[in-house]
Amino acid sequence: MDIPEIAASFRDYNTHLVPIMLKRLWELKDESGGVEEEKSSGSKVPERPFAHLNNESISAPPLTNGEEADHKDEIHESNSKKVKYACTTSPKNTNTSGTFNIFGSPKASRDLGDPMLNSDCSNSSWAELSSYIVGTYQMYPMTRDTQQIFVLKYLRPIGEYQESLGHVYEHNALELIFHYMNVRKTGNARLSFEGLRFLGSLLFHKKFCLEFVNMGGMQKLLQVPRPSLPADGVALCLWYLAYCEEAVERICLLPDNVLCELIRYALWLLECSHQSSRTHSVMFFGMVFRFRAILERFDEQDGLRKVLNMLSTLSLFQDVWEQDSLDEPNEVMMWQTVKQVCLSIKHYFEAHLALKVQHLQRMTTRDHSSGSQHSSPAYKAVNVTTEVIERNIEYLLENLPHRARWKPVEHFVSLKGLQLLLQLVAMVLNESFSPKMETAVFALDTLYVCSVMPAVQGALCDKLTIPASDDLLQTLDPQEVPGYAILVACIHENTQSMTTSPEVQKAALNVLINCLCAPIYRPGSGISRHSTSTTPNRKKSNGEDVINKAWDCVRTSNGIMC
Repeated sequence: MDIPEIAASFRDYNTHLVPIMLKRLWELKDESGGVEEEKSSGSKVPERPFAHLNNESISAPPLTNGEEADHKDEIHESNSKKVKYACTTSPKNTNTSGTFNIFGSPKASRDLGDPMLNSDCSNSSWAELSSYIVGTYQMYPMTRDTQQIFVLKYLRPIGEYQESLGHVYEHNALELIFHYMNVRKTGNARLSFEGLRFLGSLLFHKKFCLEFVNMGGMQKLLQVPRPSLPADGVALCLWYLAYCEEAVERICLLPDNVLCELIRYALWLLECSHQSSRTHSVMFFGMVFRFRAILERFDEQDGLRKVLNMLSTLSLFQDVWEQDSLDEPNEVMMWQTVKQVCLSIKHYFEAHLALKVQHLQRMTTRDHSSGSQHSSPAYKAVNVTTEVIERNIEYLLENLPHRARWKPVEHFVSLKGLQLLLQLVAMVLNESFSPKMETAVFALDTLYVCSVMPAVQGALCDKLTIPASDDLLQTLDPQEVPGYAILVACIHENTQSMTTSPEVQKAALNVLINCLCAPIYRPGSGISRHSTSTTPNRKKSNGEDVINKAWDCVRTSNGIMC
């Protein structure tokens, strides 16, 4: 049923089977209720190899001196309490450190009972935790869990169809999904994973998506343990949730601790989960950066660095990487990841661009009038259409002070993000690499926004190392070139054949226009357009020297002949 043509040909049969399968899930859930209580109670924890040693110490006879034995027992009990308290509340287990509790928050782990502690400071064996992390899968004899897994596998691709939505509400599938999301109740990570995949298909519907958020679904989603197989299903659900703008608005109105935990969870998925989950997570961020509430918390948790790390750690950017080192499926997946990361970074700076313009407009309104202009609410998405972005860039070029600071761009430059994107564009232009024009356009669009800052215009003059090529840059050493040389190569006629496209040329020209044709005189530069008292040397020190240096780099790269 994963193939749309097959699902469409059996649509009538599926309409008849969906209510039967949902009813069957409820029956299997009720039948396995007692088994789940045994799993959650922890009464039948698998015995460890050296557990008998602990039992012997526990069953050892007391000392002859009763008072001394009681005193030692009290000391032992107090020390064990201190150790247990330290394990559950140490900084290593807090969410701010980047390492996470296997059962979610510390509060959630305390609800599990003594047999299961957290993953960072735990005395639990793999036999105890494996069912919660990877789950079990038994075909013969088929267990109740396996039966439910197969039913959920059948329902997942059908859940996206509108015809199934009525049956979903009729049989209260949301409550059923909430049950499967709780790994502590099901005791099987694979079953919870399939339940989350079914949830992802239902989140395709706006009505169901809103009901999921209103019923506290986000809080339950964040309780899924990590690292575990169901955490990959959480990444898929977040991606589907991002498509519904109204649902994201309601997520932004959740309590601050829930919203911070959501960003923390998604950043963990971006750094530590499976490759598909990392891609889903970065796609989720790319779609929700338009909401200021999420963008601010993303910056508070140093999200930009983690996104750039995801890009820089790919084998594509390693010195020892060769094109033939990966097979075709892995290379396609890698380039898909690169594309989504570049798109996410592009949306990140476009959102910050809109917020920066709103801030400058408020400052201007405050200076020229008594009334105050309020910014849009934090839970509302900012407008980032192409026309609005162009107007915002023109506004910043004319009104942003020459020495103004813009923290997102400064942080991006300090993280070597500028060089990283330029290297990526050079790889796309190089015939020795598979051309990915759309990825290059996203990278250049990011530079288009950042190039409103004089610091970025000057940084493009710095040299960086790129892969060798015979026809990428014929006038300069292909191993070490300035950033402007790569921009010129994007529009050079010698690379017109298969490695460039009109979209790449237009995106590169936009960056060059910002750098070479930007206004020399900006507010706060100390020079007015009609000033006669300032010396030429003083003028050059305020902005003209940056443009002159950029022009020299373009001339050296044979940019005039393009």
